[in-house]
Amino acid sequence: MDTQPTPSHNQPAMTSPTNTMNINTSQPGKTPQPPQFAGNKLLANKKLLYGLIAGVVGLALLIVIIIIVVAIQSAPPSRKDLQDAQALIRSHSRTEDRLLQPLSRGETIDAKAFADNRTELISKLGSSRAVHDEDIKRAYEQYKHETDEAVTALGKLPSYYSTVATFIKECADTRVLNRQILNFDFRKGGSAALTSAPALTDSEIEKEASKTYGSCIEQAKKVQNISENDNARALGGEYLKYYQAVKDHRLKAAQYYRTHSDLTSRSKYSGQNTAPKVPENRDSKAETYVIDDGVLHKKDGSLTEMNKLLNAKMAVYRAG
Repeated sequence: MDTQPTPSHNQPAMTSPTNTMNINTSQPGKTPQPPQFAGNKLLANKKLLYGLIAGVVGLALLIVIIIIVVAIQSAPPSRKDLQDAQALIRSHSRTEDRLLQPLSRGETIDAKAFADNRTELISKLGSSRAVHDEDIKRAYEQYKHETDEAVTALGKLPSYYSTVATFIKECADTRVLNRQILNFDFRKGGSAALTSAPALTDSEIEKEASKTYGSCIEQAKKVQNISENDNARALGGEYLKYYQAVKDHRLKAAQYYRTHSDLTSRSKYSGQNTAPKVPENRDSKAETYVIDDGVLHKKDGSLTEMNKLLNAKMAVYRAG
């Protein structure tokens, strides 16, 4: 008997792809998830916004700070600012005077210490509020310029200062000049001779001039040849002209005396033809003539002007 094979109960039932898809999409308890990039974009926008706000606030603070600083810087100096500046000048001026003292003994000074003292004063004054005043600032800038010149010139000082100091001591001192005038006369017997005394010959006057001024003439020539300092050259030239003028005066007077023997004429001539005036004597000190006026280029000029301005500005505060 023919029998048909029966399907085994253990064989899985066939399902269609369609049914499988329907089963997967209709599982209970699961909801569709929204796309993830939407939340990230919102978060990024918030960070950008916060960053912009922080940047604007920072910029505003920076502007405020700049305005405050500019306002402070542009404000006129107070009375205390002016007083502090004066105290600085006094302190450094005392130091400078001490550094320059060796010059009065014919010695050179510590040029580096001098330069350091000036540099420190310039630095402190430059950072002080006193120079915010335009008038004081101009005097300050001039002082800086003079200091540059002074420090440069002072470095050259040792090469010629002793030459000037020796000349001043031996030839330009007031007592020396007076003694020379008394010793060098055109009459036999010197300046103590009577009006009736005979006159020297030209050769005798030349000899007396050489004896009286010879050494000083040589020293004056050396001073005149100092290339580092204009005032030193002028000093030497001034005295060379003076020595020549004295000799010319004596020669001329002797010639007159030789041709005029009467006392009346001689007395009248002597009264009308006095000896040449000695050069202007600067306290007989080389540092006064050469250093103050030459090397330091009137070192107190701009600093004195600054002090005057500080006093004037403080007077306004006192009046107010």
